[in-house]
Amino acid sequence: MNHPQLVEFAKAQRASGASRTEIEDHLRRQKWDEDVIADVLAASEPTAGEIPPPLPAVAGNPPRGTPWRPILLGLLLFLTLWGGYQLYRHFAVAQLVREQTKFVEFRGFITGRLEAPPSQPLTSDLALLEFQGSVDSSQIDAPRGALQVTLDRDAAVSGALHLLPRDTDAHLLALTFLSVAGGAQALGGLDLRLADWDTYIRPHRTPFSGNRTATAVAGLVNTLLGPNILADFWLKIPARESTASSGAGLLTTEQKATWALLFRPTDKVFGESRELRFLGREPGGEINGQPAEIHRYALDGPWLTDQLVGALRQAELENQLEAVALIQSLVTGSGAPPTTASLDSLEISGGELDVWVGRQDTLPHRMTIRLNLREGQTRPLALQLAGEINITYGNPVAIEVPTQALDLRQLQEQLELLQSFGNMF
Repeated sequence: MNHPQLVEFAKAQRASGASRTEIEDHLRRQKWDEDVIADVLAASEPTAGEIPPPLPAVAGNPPRGTPWRPILLGLLLFLTLWGGYQLYRHFAVAQLVREQTKFVEFRGFITGRLEAPPSQPLTSDLALLEFQGSVDSSQIDAPRGALQVTLDRDAAVSGALHLLPRDTDAHLLALTFLSVAGGAQALGGLDLRLADWDTYIRPHRTPFSGNRTATAVAGLVNTLLGPNILADFWLKIPARESTASSGAGLLTTEQKATWALLFRPTDKVFGESRELRFLGREPGGEINGQPAEIHRYALDGPWLTDQLVGALRQAELENQLEAVALIQSLVTGSGAPPTTASLDSLEISGGELDVWVGRQDTLPHRMTIRLNLREGQTRPLALQLAGEINITYGNPVAIEVPTQALDLRQLQEQLELLQSFGNMF
């Protein structure tokens, strides 16, 4: 080869990224013969086994051969699989929680401490009411529920009525106390059932219990009138609609319930709201066999006051307080001021709510609440309320539905017949 310099030039150009065509055109412009150009290009080609030099990177673009596309595809696949796993995991938890919440049992109480002028509180809390119940939502389109309420169990509320000043202007709180005491004396409590969206109610404990004479009289009335309206009857309040929603659509009712559990706020149970302000969490020991933590909330007293006063004012405008007026006339006599007479002075404060949440199932297992109520200006009353509810999940419950029950019209007829029966003597 008589042109070694041209060969070195061609090799250098190839190493710098120039193509064979570019080198060939350059040599032609330099007036080299075609035979010389062919020999130079042939001599500058890489020999067998020699790795050709890499092409230089162009500014603003990734180097040739860098596997960005496979990396992006792999990352996208990983994120898809991870998101799918998280969705499956959370959905599986929701399914587990849904299985647990098909059967729920609860038990609790509400106590009160009354202060009346001259501001002498009772020495012990008054058991205003106790309650226990269960829910069966295994057939979610037709759930069943049971609730039993006992009023003034130890008759302490009735014994504390002397603390109420007769001239108090705390009409709502006074009527509340008198109603609990009066309801305990007359009914003792209530049984409630929910089945097929109908509600059934009966007295839970009556003053005839244990009294042979009264039981005999009740038996006679039962024989004459049918259902024992003195001691044991069920009153049926039909649902507005005969059946519940069928759950038609893309999701069944059961699936909607599962997804509702999936997206519920498990971290704070109730979430932030106008009436609840989340204060924080702390260890709660074990409850129902699993570790728990306590979620603490503050209740917005002024907001609760406005809601209660507004609801009572609206009910008063719509003439929906007839039952309250009836109770008031029975316990305080005629001519008493209306229940809403002193609502402007009503004040709710000091509200606290604690919720024990299971770490594994994220369900509330215990709740406690505390509230302070004050009403009146000249002779005010103050009432400290405290309540607690304990909840268990997953144990099958049997909720019986009354086979016979009166409706409101039948009850009125029975009472009128009983009154005419009494007029015969």
